Amino acid sequence: MHRDATARSRIKEYLRSHGPVEDPSGHATRVLRQAVDYQGSAVAFIQMLAAMDRDGELERTIVGKRTYRVEGLADSASALVPVHSSDPSAGAPVALIDYERLAKAIVSELADRLSTPSGSGSPAVNHMPSQSTNTAAAERARLVQERDDYAARLHEARHRLDELLGDEPAAGEARLDDASPLFRKPANFSS
Repeated sequence: MHRDATARSRIKEYLRSHGPVEDPSGHATRVLRQAVDYQGSAVAFIQMLAAMDRDGELERTIVGKRTYRVEGLADSASALVPVHSSDPSAGAPVALIDYERLAKAIVSELADRLSTPSGSGSPAVNHMPSQSTNTAAAERARLVQERDDYAARLHEARHRLDELLGDEPAAGEARLDDASPLFRKPANFSS
């Protein structure tokens, strides 16, 4: 793996000679990476910029996961004109999103919905439990009907088989019929 040992100095020199790198679409890191012809991975470049920011060599303007400005902290950098992106979408208006504020609003709304009593909340929240209850009841009824149908078919098949074979169960012999535990419904099971 090739390590770019001069990247930090190239970045500082570029920012010193060209001024801050700005990109209204939030890709200032990519613009700077292309400008200094960094050959390593994008992740490595971002990590290097973060280390330089932490060390006080540069300053980044970051909102959410977007970098809108990278500025060298040299004295002469403030007098220079910022470099703008050549990205065609760079001139388009950019909506800056405060992700922290958005997250707080979403969590607050969720907490409000969850804390609302079931009788007075929004229709969407109150409708969900009854809908799932109805679905479960319908599924249960379908399974009970299916079980009863199979039991009836098994009983009928057993009866026909006995008729064909002329087999009548002996006095003490068990037989699968309505008195058998297999065909009785549990006491707590209604159909």
